[in-house]
Amino acid sequence: MKKTEGIRILNIERTGGVLHPSVIYDAQNVLLIDTGLLGQVDLLEAQLNKFDCSLSKVTAILITHHDIDHMGALKEIKALYPNIEVFAHREEIPYIEGSLSPLKVLDIESGRMKLQPDQQAWFDHLKGTFPSLVTKVDSIIEDKDILEIAGGVQILWTPGHTLGHVSLYHPASKTMITGDALNYRDGILSGPNPRFTHDMDQALASVRKMAQVEISRLFIYHGGLLEKDHLEEELKRIGG
Repeated sequence: MKKTEGIRILNIERTGGVLHPSVIYDAQNVLLIDTGLLGQVDLLEAQLNKFDCSLSKVTAILITHHDIDHMGALKEIKALYPNIEVFAHREEIPYIEGSLSPLKVLDIESGRMKLQPDQQAWFDHLKGTFPSLVTKVDSIIEDKDILEIAGGVQILWTPGHTLGHVSLYHPASKTMITGDALNYRDGILSGPNPRFTHDMDQALASVRKMAQVEISRLFIYHGGLLEKDHLEEELKRIGG
């Protein structure tokens, strides 16, 4: 890679929008945060190639949570590069490894989350596809862990959207990688989508938690890059 250390947001186009995995790298390691959907390995590779990187250089993958648009390509990547280490929060591991059905399926089937008429096709796809995506997790990450890459990256446990959702903070660049803890659409920054969130009160508490550090860049999985000084003030407003 041309730079020995950095942090990048990727753009993976799909029907209905763009997904934004991230990469943090230094001279020794390349960490991919989330993988996109099943079948998007070539798109992911093309994005990495834009800054002289590739999946063959990735040393670890961190899954922010087990939704299929975040872990969908994980099994494909591991089949190609089995030495890549997979990280996730302990609360996410039963879902990623397949011992539990996806939380959204459990919530809908229990009545905790209401399935809207326009969500039936999505729900059927989720139930039918997820069993083929499950993958072993190699290492557990916890709240406040520091990953020794690119000057240090802090793990923030940000539950609510799912039980073990995590975000990542890179102090050197004041960048927060939010996963699905935030959304950014049509110029409006908001919390997670209530229709797809397990516990909205907990999710808003997680937004307030992210606001405890100084943020000048947000990498938002559904929305992309938002860059502005003191974005933590926006998060305080959203978190209430």
